[in-house]
Amino acid sequence: MAAVKPNVQWPTDAHVTVTATTPTITAADLNGSGRLRVGPVHTDTLTINDRGSGGIEAPQLDVTKITVSVLGSGLIRAAGTAGDADITLGGSGQGDLRALAVKRAKVSVAGSGNLSIQASEKVSGSLNGSGSIRVTGGATCSVSSAGSGTTTCS
Repeated sequence: MAAVKPNVQWPTDAHVTVTATTPTITAADLNGSGRLRVGPVHTDTLTINDRGSGGIEAPQLDVTKITVSVLGSGLIRAAGTAGDADITLGGSGQGDLRALAVKRAKVSVAGSGNLSIQASEKVSGSLNGSGSIRVTGGATCSVSSAGSGTTTCS
C-alpha cells in the first residue's frame, strides 16, 4: 500500500508513477483526474470504471465479458477482444473502443459523451442527450434515442 505522511502536500507539478503487478485482475477504478494503464489482461470478466476527468488505457485485453463505465468527462480507450460488453457513458466522457473487437454489446449513453465501438454480432441500448454512438464491425444495431444525439452502424 502506498501512503503519504500526514500534513504533507505534493507539489502541484509533481508526477507520481505507481506500478503494480498482479497475477490476475478483475476491476480497475479511477476516481478523479489521474491516468491509469491496465494490461495485458486475460480473464473471464473485467470491469473498468472512470469517475471524473481521468483517463484509462487498456491496450491488450482478452476477456469473455467487459463492463465499462465513464461517469464525468473522462476517457477509456481499450483494445483486444471480448465476447460481451456492457458500456455506460454518463456526462461528457469518451469511450474509444474501436480497437476492442466484441461480439455483442449493450450500450447506454446519457449526456454529450461519445462512444465508438467495434462489434460483429449485435449492439443494443439507448442514447439520451446530444452524444453519439458509432458502431463498426457489421453488427446489427437496435439503439433507442431521445434528444439530438446520433447513432451510426456500419
